[in-house]
Parts: sequence; C-alpha cells; structure tokens
Amino acid sequence: MRNTGPITVRKLHPLFGAEVLGIDITRPLSPREFGPIRAAFEEHSVLLFRDQHMTDETANYFWHSDSSFKRIPSLCSLLTARVCPPEGGNTEFLCMRAAWDSLPAALKATIEPLIAEHSLQYSRDRVQKGILNDKTLRELPPVKQRLYRDNPINGRRALYIGAHAGHIVGWPKATGEALLYELSQRADRPEFRLSHAWREGDAILWDNRAVLHRATHYDTVKYKRFMQRTTIGGDLPTVAQ
Repeated sequence: MRNTGPITVRKLHPLFGAEVLGIDITRPLSPREFGPIRAAFEEHSVLLFRDQHMTDETANYFWHSDSSFKRIPSLCSLLTARVCPPEGGNTEFLCMRAAWDSLPAALKATIEPLIAEHSLQYSRDRVQKGILNDKTLRELPPVKQRLYRDNPINGRRALYIGAHAGHIVGWPKATGEALLYELSQRADRPEFRLSHAWREGDAILWDNRAVLHRATHYDTVKYKRFMQRTTIGGDLPTVAQ
C-alpha cells in the first residue's frame, strides 16, 4: 500500500472506534501523516487499519511494552493479525469514557479521591491462584493508580479499572473489592462494547487510558491464531507511588 491519497476516518461505533483508510503504517510516517492519525486516536480511542502486513521488526520499531501494573501505565497498544481462525477469537473493547459518563454524580464524587492497587498477581490469581513465581512477584510489586484518567488533549475522562485492580487503598479488602466489582458491572454494558472480527493483515491501535479490552473464545484444537502485540508506555504515573 502506498500513501498517495487522503487519510480518511470512518466511525465504527456511535461512542468510540474508527477505521483509518488511505495509510500504510508498516513504514515510518511523515508529520503530515502522523497528525491526523494522532488526532483520531485521541478522539476515537480505538483505530482499525486494514491490510497492514507487518513484520515483527516493523512492529517493534514503533512500540515497546508497558501495562497498568507498572508504575507508569501504558499509553496505547498495537495488535496485528498474522493468522486468524475462521470463527471466534474476536477482540472486544469497552468504552470507559462512556462508563464514566454513565455513573451517578454521587458515585463519581465517591471514587474521585480513591486510589486502587494494581498488580499482575491480582489478574493472574483470577485464572489460577499462585501461578506467578516469587521472582516475578518481586520484580512486579503492586502499584497505585487513580480510578480515572483524563485525556490531556481533549479533557475527556475515563473510568480506569480492570483485571489488574485488586483493592482500594485504605479501605477494608472486602469493601474495596465490592466497589471495584460494582464499577466493572456498571461499565460492562452492550452499548459500550465494540467487537472486532479479525482478518489477516488487520492492525488495531487502542488507547489504554480510555478502553478495556479482552479476547473472545475460539476452538484452539481446530484452528490456529497468531497475533503480535506491542505497547508503548506513558510518560507519567497517575498518582505518586
């Protein structure tokens, strides 16, 4: 694909998500090309690029890894599809800006000053208790994150929770877990979801400040699925550690 025509942006969902057409992101972008893509990223949170047949070297050139269980959480992630099953294996996104906007005013006021503790251990223990070894636990101690993130460009606020959030700092464990569960239930509404069925060559860039994501089931015995994901870190912690 050659970047010869205008870059256009097509909405995928009323609340968030857009397809970017007319651009080849497998090569370095000029400032003229990068500008509208960055603007679309800040506005739509999830960007789909079709027919981007990347190599691992290209992907690693653009991004590096980071996560919410790190002291400085990530800005965004890029997922590229190499081999896709004919059914299942979607990636779903949840609009956490809409989730925040939907909260009652009293609940917003309650959670604004709160801090959640995030850890890889919390999310992995939900799969299998004690799955992480002592070395990993020492290298990735729990970190503190606010329960919201504000976009510095447009000021839009998003609820900031997810599987790595284990409890509320300063609250009884059971009470904090109950609040995080309530917030997750309030956020997980069908109208806030965008589900993407992958085609080989697809690339999706998403804003980790503004959306949650998850994979959906596929038959791992019958089909192969190979994806490459890289993420880029943010520049500041959400709260002093």
